[in-house]
Amino acid sequence: MESQIASLSLVEPVIAKVQIKAQALSSDQSRAMAVAYLEARDVAQRLDDVCGPHNWSDTYHVLQSTPSEWVVECRLTVVVAGGHEVTKCDVGLGEDAKAAYSDAFKRAAVKYGLGRFLYTLPKVWGDYDSHRRRFSEPAAVRAQMLAAYEASHSQAAGSGDNPPPPSIAKETAQLSDKQLHWLFEDLLRRPGVEGIVQECFEKVENLSKARRALGYLLSDAKGDLRPRFERVGSVEEWRKFIDMAKQLPVALPAVP
Repeated sequence: MESQIASLSLVEPVIAKVQIKAQALSSDQSRAMAVAYLEARDVAQRLDDVCGPHNWSDTYHVLQSTPSEWVVECRLTVVVAGGHEVTKCDVGLGEDAKAAYSDAFKRAAVKYGLGRFLYTLPKVWGDYDSHRRRFSEPAAVRAQMLAAYEASHSQAAGSGDNPPPPSIAKETAQLSDKQLHWLFEDLLRRPGVEGIVQECFEKVENLSKARRALGYLLSDAKGDLRPRFERVGSVEEWRKFIDMAKQLPVALPAVP
């Protein structure tokens, strides 16, 4: 039981899923302080991977609901070895039901250690686009946060205070040749992919740019494809794209 629950607290399996958002703005709104978070679906996927889809469950109880704030309690139950059940709970807040349920679920998961490392990530500042209401270079801000986290834990490990954390070197790893081939030969050719390109990549602001990006990526199969993909987006953006695009229907072959 202890081994299974301990696996939920591992950092390395979820570090690539870390997202950032602005929590506070400078007086002129040109800079913002970033905080890290995980999507609820990534927390659920980690529970599936460790426990199995049928070995965990969540129930909810609405404690308060007003037009501007919801308060929800989540009870998260995990079935461990021998069929024993372990339940932990926490309360989440949100401006609407969806936000409150998601917050409660993630907070309950933290009780098992899943995502607890997020509270130790340093808060960093980055340039902010107040008109678009997002960081000007979110990938750079995120990389700075993770690098500072790794450095601080490496120093602690060197002093003997704590064991070294799982490496986050995979965060900067390149796309594999298999992933590049899958993207070029299949995913980027699926119907409706333009919308996902626009959603996943910071540099792609509208559908027109998404179509141009697709034309650029698919223009020529000769040579090394990797630099071409790197110009469009970061590794983490491409991983997000792959997760979403694989849900699209496969393109049918053209009729001669």
